[in-house]
Amino acid sequence: MSSKILPWTFISAFYDPQICRVILHIDIEKCNYTNVIVEPHPESSEASRAGSRYLENRLVELHAEKPETESATFERDQIIEQIMSLCRNKYGRGAPPFGSVIYALTSNGIFQVRAMPDHRLVQALRNPTETFGDDLPLPPLVSRTKLLPVSGTGQFLLSQTRLVEYNGKLYIAKGPLYPHRALLDLSEVKNLLALPTRHPNVIGPPAALITLGETDDRVCGFLTTYHCNGNVEFYARKLREQGKLSPKLLFKWALQLVDAVAFLARHNTFHGDLKPDNIVVTDKEDIVLIDFTRLFTTFVTASPEVRKLCAGSGGTKLGIPAHWPMESVLPSEVYSIGRTLYLLCEGFKMAEVYHEMGWTRDAPFPTEFAPGSPTPPELQKIISLCVAQEPSQRPSLDALSKMLRAAQKRYSVKWRFSKPTSPRSQHSKSEGKVGPGTFYMIRSKLLY
Repeated sequence: MSSKILPWTFISAFYDPQICRVILHIDIEKCNYTNVIVEPHPESSEASRAGSRYLENRLVELHAEKPETESATFERDQIIEQIMSLCRNKYGRGAPPFGSVIYALTSNGIFQVRAMPDHRLVQALRNPTETFGDDLPLPPLVSRTKLLPVSGTGQFLLSQTRLVEYNGKLYIAKGPLYPHRALLDLSEVKNLLALPTRHPNVIGPPAALITLGETDDRVCGFLTTYHCNGNVEFYARKLREQGKLSPKLLFKWALQLVDAVAFLARHNTFHGDLKPDNIVVTDKEDIVLIDFTRLFTTFVTASPEVRKLCAGSGGTKLGIPAHWPMESVLPSEVYSIGRTLYLLCEGFKMAEVYHEMGWTRDAPFPTEFAPGSPTPPELQKIISLCVAQEPSQRPSLDALSKMLRAAQKRYSVKWRFSKPTSPRSQHSKSEGKVGPGTFYMIRSKLLY
């Protein structure tokens, strides 16, 4: 009997008591995410919601109840599964159009799901001049209604990103997700436009700004380059399963990542959130650094000094501060390069890491190489230097580039004169089948 996993898997829920809203975080299929919003029915008053016949009211009520009881959990899960079933029947393995979320609501007496823009997010959007100012030339405008959604695999598509087709060409459409940080998320456009030159390993400027409609010029996102090999984590895993993930390719990617960060440093800027899911692979197997919001960081790749700053801020700081001098930023970026290469070479599945560790949870997770590690020994040494606890002990970008080139050359000579052997089985720290909502990474391996 087939054990094929159904699309539309519930991951987690977030309840915002201030606006009485539940957001269900959903994995449509293979790390293609979306959100389902559940709010009280507009015809019901707060006093009448208890015991209401509207399922959306009941789900909000169940998330608001404290403490949680076993019967309430069972009822909540039943309603969520009903929503997942409605989504499967209506959308299959596809995602809603760009700029839309899914609402679970009752209309004409029928509980249903419907894709439409988040009404709270729409209120926070502004036109191009109000969003970006007038000091930089902006790309052309395109209505979101002109974008055709495309089902894609090998991507790490968060809820605010979609693979789309426009004028016969594929793009990634990206936009803000939450109303309170809509304009902050769109600041990535200015960050990319401000770069005076291009670099082959840094994503180029947006191809277009996406508006809410043909007669509504409020900006809800932008179009950026699509790369067919998708996210480096997914592409590396595919090559590893085929026995084709060579040390030569890993060295090439490591050098390209360092070159990209060095390019940014030459222009007195930085990335700030280096990690495998912020890197994509071109059709020539080169890597490209993406996501230049520069506002948030991910703790599993962030340096100790950045984690300490963020953890001690009570949630007010979530990334490298803008006022930090480059002398402080660059050692932090070197640390993140080392962690990114470690996660990539060791074969960690980032979706599982996030499920266990979260994005901003400062929990133990060391850079350790077990016997039989799939990471080339030369790279192990360099990665270990990058992740030194003290910033002053980490190599500079220039020194790191020289070390990688020298190691790459030594490895190439060694490989050329060694007898070819069949690819051996490589053990991934996150191998094994993972069911919906379950995390099977061995806990003892998650220590700093």
